[in-house]
Amino acid sequence: MKKYTVKVLALLLALAVMLTFTSLTVFAASEADRAGAKELAAGQSDSFIMPSFVGDTWYKFNISTASKVDITLEIQNNEVNSQARVVGVYHDIDGGNQMPAYVCVSGASLADRTQERSFPVGIDGSDNIQSRTGTYYLTAGWFYINVDWRDMNSKDNSSPQVTITIDSIEPISNTSGLTMESARTIDPSNEVIKQSRFEQDDWEIGNFYYTFTLSEAAEVSIEKSVSLAPSKDERVSNYSELWVNSSSDSFTSIWGKVDGEDTQRLHIWEKRDSPLTQTITYTLPKGTYYVVIYNSWAFPGTEYTLSFTMKTGISIPGTMSSFTKANTYTPGHFTDVNENAWYGSSDQGVIAIAYEYGLMQGDGKTFNPTGSMTLAEAIAIAARVHHIFNGGDGVFTQGSVWYQVYVDYAIEKGIINSGTFSDYKKTATRAEMAYIFSRSVPEAEFESQNTVNSLPDVSDSTQYRDAIITLYKAGVLAGGDSIGTFSPGSDITRAEASAVISRVILPSTRFSDNVFG
Repeated sequence: MKKYTVKVLALLLALAVMLTFTSLTVFAASEADRAGAKELAAGQSDSFIMPSFVGDTWYKFNISTASKVDITLEIQNNEVNSQARVVGVYHDIDGGNQMPAYVCVSGASLADRTQERSFPVGIDGSDNIQSRTGTYYLTAGWFYINVDWRDMNSKDNSSPQVTITIDSIEPISNTSGLTMESARTIDPSNEVIKQSRFEQDDWEIGNFYYTFTLSEAAEVSIEKSVSLAPSKDERVSNYSELWVNSSSDSFTSIWGKVDGEDTQRLHIWEKRDSPLTQTITYTLPKGTYYVVIYNSWAFPGTEYTLSFTMKTGISIPGTMSSFTKANTYTPGHFTDVNENAWYGSSDQGVIAIAYEYGLMQGDGKTFNPTGSMTLAEAIAIAARVHHIFNGGDGVFTQGSVWYQVYVDYAIEKGIINSGTFSDYKKTATRAEMAYIFSRSVPEAEFESQNTVNSLPDVSDSTQYRDAIITLYKAGVLAGGDSIGTFSPGSDITRAEASAVISRVILPSTRFSDNVFG
């Protein structure tokens, strides 16, 4: 019994020594864990001899911008039933995310690549591949490569050697714009963007952002084309969306048109849609906009191409772009207009503007620039402005009382209230003109660009004070002298009315950066 016990103890001791030696061999053969990962760069390789049991090793690399990374794994020697594999590439964020690879046998065509989370090499059953390359599309940062092996047996009892190579790291263009704050500024009149899909914290879903600013209303068309990453996957549920918004909420979208149909977003389903190219067109007022590409189950390597075109000089109902020229004015059109006076074509040209935009017609060959204006005439001008702003042509059919149609429209649309004025034939004052004209377009169109602390002849008790101050702040009014004197009770002349209404409809002609009081 004692001899048997001694033999057993000797056997256990020998086994322990063997395991200890084996463990030391494994540690010496390769880096044992992620913390001790060996760093590689583009064009660099590393090799190790695989022990005859299961294990793994780690490598790491760093990229400064989103890139396409090719990694090759190779087994040398004549092995039997031996296999190594790249398990995954992990981003160094909160423990890392495993990424899929596009894998193909060396020399195979792109069409033969398959979508995999890992790629093996070696002989495993019917698999007899000595070298494979995985292509990864990754964002900037540190990444870890996990290589494991198993069943290391060879015909000649030699230990197979594994070599890993980072073949190349190629930056992907246009990698900015992962948030609205980092959106890249583009030219919507003539821009082509190629955006490759790459890894993010969640590789399955991610957005890209671009931004542009319109100085005037325009029709912006965006042709989107999808080039699929080489893959044999079915892509049944894979799709991407494109939309435009003007909000800080990235998921707010503006209506556009695809093939003449109204839509909020352009959807392209990677398996269901053919062709994978569609165009969405937006009719936009001036302002700043964001273009958003949203991906759902879009594989890294999928490429989106956006081609922008733009058409300006359009009219959009409900915006200041509605105002377009309806007539042609040449100097001398009205025989009583002094083109060298402040209101003439050689100076401010406000009579020409009022005529060209169909707001004031004059009386045949004369305009009467220094003549007074009645309330009825002021209301008629405001009615035309309101009608054009909201998509009309500013043309009204007059009845037996020529101004009644304008008064009825003005009351219906809230430009004036019923009973505000008792005598429409009365000469309009400058204050009354300010009140009527200030209500011809929405208040939001009178953006403040001047400071009004006080005006010399406008107080809290002045009739229509709020309308006067609004127009001063917006730069529609500036007064008759350097201190902003308005003369609210004075009659408004036709030339003065043309100046005010031209600044109402053309914000670019308004005064700015003035301080009153």
